[in-house]
Amino acid sequence: MSAKSRNLAVRTAVAAVAIPALVYLFVRGGWWWTGFVEVLVLIAVWEMAGLFRRSERDFPVWIAVVLCPLPPVALLNGRVDLAVGWVLVVFFLMAWYAMRRPDPLSGRADVLGWIAAAVYIGLGFAFFVGVRQMGSHVEGARWLLFLFADLWVADTFAMLFGALWGKKKLAPIVSPNKTVVGFWAGLVGGALVGAVFSAGEWLPARPAVIVVGAVLLSAIGQLGDLYESLLKRRAQVKDISSIIPGHGGVLDRFDSALFAAPTLYLYLKLVIYR
Repeated sequence: MSAKSRNLAVRTAVAAVAIPALVYLFVRGGWWWTGFVEVLVLIAVWEMAGLFRRSERDFPVWIAVVLCPLPPVALLNGRVDLAVGWVLVVFFLMAWYAMRRPDPLSGRADVLGWIAAAVYIGLGFAFFVGVRQMGSHVEGARWLLFLFADLWVADTFAMLFGALWGKKKLAPIVSPNKTVVGFWAGLVGGALVGAVFSAGEWLPARPAVIVVGAVLLSAIGQLGDLYESLLKRRAQVKDISSIIPGHGGVLDRFDSALFAAPTLYLYLKLVIYR
């Protein structure tokens, strides 16, 4: 068996176990889902520190470990105001840490990079919990399933159709394999997911609202994927870590969702649960 075939077999085996486990956590919600998200947060902090290290920059891991698990708890309790105020705390503590360093003017003291990384991880994963808390207990689980189904199908469509017919590159320097055809195919995949959820009447919204939301998520998710590729290009790595066999790291696996989850939360707040 070739290395490519072995990797595909590992990816398939992991997905066969992980997807039912995720769906179970979607359904349970509460501290079951939030606790899992907190584990993802801590792993993501460790992975981000590795990215900074490969780029010859420092990262205040201890500050991130203390701060980043707080927003998911805030959103579990419906306190979006605390999650937003948390950003100010991140700014102040990171700035203080940078100014207290012996080399505050060096490139290693990348205070803006630290703030961006902490907000990316802390708020990105927090909205996994925020989406789960939308609507009733059943609706929240279905919104999470809608989010991840949309991103998985969009990613599959983008990869398959891009490989078959994609010629023009979408962002050749950041991600040479992504194509314009793949991007549009991803939007079609997202629309199909929206149509399926609409036909099943599983979500409390009109079909047009669900389909538009699905297309929006697939577009934003692909942007999140490109952003993660940019981080990896800067650090000159293929995968951020190898903690998930065949899939890379937590940030590799959830890159699209870290952009799409806040988008879905905002969409639900503004359009459906006004």
